[in-house]
Amino acid sequence: MSRAKFDKHIPFGLFLLLMIILFITNTFVAEDRLRAIKRAKEKHRVARIKAIEMRTKLMTITRPSVLYDAVKDLDLEEPADPPRKIITDKPNK
Repeated sequence: MSRAKFDKHIPFGLFLLLMIILFITNTFVAEDRLRAIKRAKEKHRVARIKAIEMRTKLMTITRPSVLYDAVKDLDLEEPADPPRKIITDKPNK
């Protein structure tokens, strides 16, 4: 090849080099975002598991039989009368 033909193709070669660099950069950015999405999904899964576990514990400890066993040593008695409604003359705001 002569020098003139070589000089004529330099811009195209630089364009190809730029496109290759952009392709590689785009690939790395996409892979990084995929890893971030995977981490977020894992955190969400763990948080969901903890929430279900806490809800189950709360349901367990608020059962009447469990509450009765917990306060049995405090000498508390179950009320015999039903709760009464409090009526006032003032309207609710």
